[in-house]
Amino acid sequence: MDIDVISIIIGTVALSTFLVPIGLFQLSEKRKKKNAQKKFESLADQHGFNIDEMEIFRGEIVMGINFQNRSLMHLKNEKVTVLNVDDIESCSFYE
Repeated sequence: MDIDVISIIIGTVALSTFLVPIGLFQLSEKRKKKNAQKKFESLADQHGFNIDEMEIFRGEIVMGINFQNRSLMHLKNEKVTVLNVDDIESCSFYE
């Protein structure tokens, strides 16, 4: 049973051609998410907002909620919005 060295090299190169971009994409998304979280936490401190739960969407839109004060903070494109949950009359989402 002879294994051809050239076939192993070609297989390894072909496999890495597919795996390297996927790994780089995952690292990039993780970095975006971490930066968005740090920015949101910093802005929340500036606005006196205590984050009980936070969610990051697409690495750029961040929402956090404060259960005690019944308020919601939203960050998108450098714009911060703080809402009182009691003032929200309706809510919808898009798929």
